[in-house]
Amino acid sequence: MLPRHVIYRVITFAKGDMVAHLGTTLLDPERYPADELVALCRERWEIKLAFDEIKNHLGPGGPVESRTPEGVRQELWACLAVHHTIRQFAHRAALARPTVDADRVSCLKCVRIIRRSIPSLLGATLTKLTRSFTEAGREARARLLSKPKSNRRAGRPVLKGTRARTSP
Repeated sequence: MLPRHVIYRVITFAKGDMVAHLGTTLLDPERYPADELVALCRERWEIKLAFDEIKNHLGPGGPVESRTPEGVRQELWACLAVHHTIRQFAHRAALARPTVDADRVSCLKCVRIIRRSIPSLLGATLTKLTRSFTEAGREARARLLSKPKSNRRAGRPVLKGTRARTSP
C-alpha cells in the first residue's frame, strides 16, 4: 500500500546557466550531502544517455527478431558489444592529440562513420584496416560536439503547481 504523504528534500543546484532541482527522500544532509547526490544524479544521467544510444541508434528499431529466450539474449549481448566497440572507438578518437573529453565525440556520428566505411573494408588487408580506422578516428575528431553530452539540457517532465520546501 502506498503512503498517503511522502516527505522529500529538494536540492537546488546550477546546471550550466540554468537552475535545476533534485527531489530525494534521502533527508539527512549530514549522511547524504547535497553535492554528492547531485554528482550521483549526473552519473545516473550518463547511463540514461547510453541506453538512448543503444535504443535509438543501434537497436533494430522495433521488437527483437529472435523467437527464443536464448536468441533474445544473443541479440541483446550483440547490441551491447557493438555499443561498447563504438564507445571504445570514440574514446580512442578523443585521446588523439590534443586530448578532448570523450563525451564530445558523438556516438551517432561514430555509428554513421563506421556504417559508411564497413562495405569498403570487406576483405581488406590489415594495413588498409589500420589506415581506415585512423581516418575514421580523424573524421570523428573533426566533428566534435560543442559541449559534452552530460552538460546538455534534457527535457524532463515537471509537475505544474507542486510546491516543495527547499533544504540543503
